[in-house]
Amino acid sequence: PCGKSKSTRKPSCGGILEWVGNLLHGAAVGVELETTIADPRFKTDLGLFRPDSAGPATNVAVKCDTTVKKDMLGQLRPETGADIGAEEVSGATGEISSTPLSQDDVGVSFLNEVGSEKN
Repeated sequence: PCGKSKSTRKPSCGGILEWVGNLLHGAAVGVELETTIADPRFKTDLGLFRPDSAGPATNVAVKCDTTVKKDMLGQLRPETGADIGAEEVSGATGEISSTPLSQDDVGVSFLNEVGSEKN
């Protein structure tokens, strides 16, 4: 998340922060935030909840002074019209250079299920 500086209208990630550009779904937050309230339209892919390329997170990220140049897959985000979230699903360019870790990549290797030992 980035914030909006009280002294300027340009989003800033320093100074006094206000949350901007968030996408919320479910129960009410209870505070006034600059948000969109909508179903994020996640789809499950390889065990990950990923945003739908036609969902409400598409092309609406607020640009901060410190811009994130790559998404979680190592692909470049566009200069304008980036998506909200860790993955750029609508406008990423370049090759995938990293992937999220799986259960096999991390954690205790002698367990195959919670509480079950491998034979």
